[in-house]
Amino acid sequence: MESPGFSDFRKWMDKWDTFKENEDKEDKLRSLINTNGLIMFFQKGDSMFGCPEMGRIAFARMKSEDDIDSNFIALNLSSDEPSRQIIQHKDLDEVKIMDIEDLIEKVSGK
Repeated sequence: MESPGFSDFRKWMDKWDTFKENEDKEDKLRSLINTNGLIMFFQKGDSMFGCPEMGRIAFARMKSEDDIDSNFIALNLSSDEPSRQIIQHKDLDEVKIMDIEDLIEKVSGK
């Protein structure tokens, strides 16, 4: 966000506004993660997801046993309105596990 002001003070205020917007995104994201008990995080395509313990167990079962009938529900954290998505065995090649801090950094724009 760039304001039309010409002063250095205005530029610093713009930087502060951007910082606060990103901080608010991070706080909302951490709250969403904690509220839903998300413990496993991954990227699939351009979207980033989180899932609770049951999703992590289903993911491990799908990876180790080649259980093609298993699936689990993950929460899309990279959209403005988080939505649930079913992850199936056919999606496993696209799933890249990631650390929570990496996810938060990418989604909140820090």
